[in-house]
Amino acid sequence: MDLKHSLTLAACLCASSLLAQTDDGATHVFRGNIKTVQLYAKGSQITPPVITLNAGDRLDLAFDDLDGDTKTYSYIYELRNEDWSPSGLNAMEYTKGFAGIQIDQYRPSALAITRYTHYHATLPDPNYMPTKGGNYLLKVFVSGDQDNPVFQVRMLVLNNSMSVGGLEVQPPFTDEVHTTHQKVQFTVSTGAHQLNSPTQEVKVVIVQNWRWETAKYDIHPSFVRQGYLEYNPEADAVFPGTREWRWLDIRSFRFQSDRIAKLDEGTTRINVVVRPDQSRAGFPYVVYQDQNGSYNIITTDGVNPTYQGDYGHIYFTYVPPDGQPYDGKDLYLFGALTNYEFNDSTRMTWDPAHNVYHCAQYLKQGYYDYIYVLRSPDGTVDSTPTEGNFFETENNYLVLVYYRPLGGRWDELVGVGRVNSLAQNNAERAR
Repeated sequence: MDLKHSLTLAACLCASSLLAQTDDGATHVFRGNIKTVQLYAKGSQITPPVITLNAGDRLDLAFDDLDGDTKTYSYIYELRNEDWSPSGLNAMEYTKGFAGIQIDQYRPSALAITRYTHYHATLPDPNYMPTKGGNYLLKVFVSGDQDNPVFQVRMLVLNNSMSVGGLEVQPPFTDEVHTTHQKVQFTVSTGAHQLNSPTQEVKVVIVQNWRWETAKYDIHPSFVRQGYLEYNPEADAVFPGTREWRWLDIRSFRFQSDRIAKLDEGTTRINVVVRPDQSRAGFPYVVYQDQNGSYNIITTDGVNPTYQGDYGHIYFTYVPPDGQPYDGKDLYLFGALTNYEFNDSTRMTWDPAHNVYHCAQYLKQGYYDYIYVLRSPDGTVDSTPTEGNFFETENNYLVLVYYRPLGGRWDELVGVGRVNSLAQNNAERAR
């Protein structure tokens, strides 16, 4: 393949594009100058942003502005319902303090070819914080323009009044998916809540690896008894096992890791060509440690990756089976490295001259997870043809319990359960 032609094609066809403002409640980056947006449990880049009211929990917010100047960035919290639709509550009803608090921790890049300004904040700030449990969008805007955020990210605030127990990940009973999928079963203790209609007042959502596009909603209890709701659904809580995520090590732009085909570090630009990927659907399952779709910003070329880490143009290539494009579906590069978004900048572009897909991403030095997923016109996503499915795959699950009494105005997050499929399976084997 003509490498120069391929790089040019990928750069032209997969260049980042601005997104239209949306109100779907998903994580979105709306400005091309904003990169490497992260919101995570303080000190752990791969831990989802979940905090408990009045527990002292903290989150780290970090992002880079590639304009390289200094701007006045601020943020607000916006409460959402269980399905991420607007709650309808006034901001004064679910926050206290001064909305639009400014992000005052920033530092210009150093020792890097790319010029940028790194911003950081610890949340919640004592002068501005959520007061109710629920789903929240953190919206960051510039120069006081709250109606036009530069990006928005999801976070969860727990008001812990129900508990999730008996969490297990099991193979489904159905023969067709017994060896390829994972079923989550659990029990919810309703605590002091007096439920008049449990199936209406309590909602449960299950999220695999912080992938909201595949989250399971409308899960109903199998049994209801005094103070407990038991969930053992054979269909509603079944997830494809997928397999361990692909990985990319770009902690150094001076030395090639074994996933890199070519590395070109110039004085004004860094190009990194990733070895071509192919479908793993027909390959045996292999155990190795991954980050379940997340990434870590880290560099071995400097001391502090937040402002010394550099950016590179990373070129991905996917070789489909038999050299044929996927009919009627779009192929996407997917993971936290693309903000789990489906847009022009994350869609792989078909190259008929070489019978491969291309895409380019502008990424900061770090260690990344990613997979390839297919998306149908109706929005359905599927990684089975590109990655395969195995029950043995290690996955993290969040079981989210929401409560809205009859006549209530929003869905309050009152319980969170966590289970890792591999840890749970290992515990079972040890018995």
